[in-house]
Amino acid sequence: MNEIRARLRLAGSSLNPKKRDSIFKVIWKEYYPALSIYLKTSFNIKETDDPVQEIMLRVYKKLESYNPIYSFNTWIYSIARNHAIDFLKHESIVRKTAAAAGSLDLIKGETTGTDLQTPESLYMKDELRIGIAGFIGSLPEEERQISFLKYYEELNYRQISLITGIPAGTVKFRVHCIKKKFAVFFGENYED
Repeated sequence: MNEIRARLRLAGSSLNPKKRDSIFKVIWKEYYPALSIYLKTSFNIKETDDPVQEIMLRVYKKLESYNPIYSFNTWIYSIARNHAIDFLKHESIVRKTAAAAGSLDLIKGETTGTDLQTPESLYMKDELRIGIAGFIGSLPEEERQISFLKYYEELNYRQISLITGIPAGTVKFRVHCIKKKFAVFFGENYED
């Protein structure tokens, strides 16, 4: 991630097509999987290939507008967040239209592969994954976003604030509330 920022800083305001493509390959490799997970966990988007590709296209087109004195993470996740909101609005309209016509299809869930491990450890991992997914799914959309950015991307409160538009103090408070909810969800006592 720092590599991207450094490359963009060196390239300056004028990116020739060769430099742009070279930098974008690194961005694609670093961010495509993370953006997919971000959309799944924060916005409950099941099929993320198209939205992530659209986000990456926006990033490619806006690459010259990125200012390297700011965090690249914040910049790209802001683009992703805005696109996800637009995508969900569009999907809502499509669903309502399809439902009105009586042809709403059910969305299929994804299956995950498993490693070669003992049946017990696979069962425990599966139970934990299901439990955590259930917990995250029970959170409101805004809290899912904050959870993803804090615990998956390991961003600080200020960076999360810049991405979500929520004041840093409020983000900190919501993280605290999420921790409490997590403890209650899993039947543990929560202590600060």
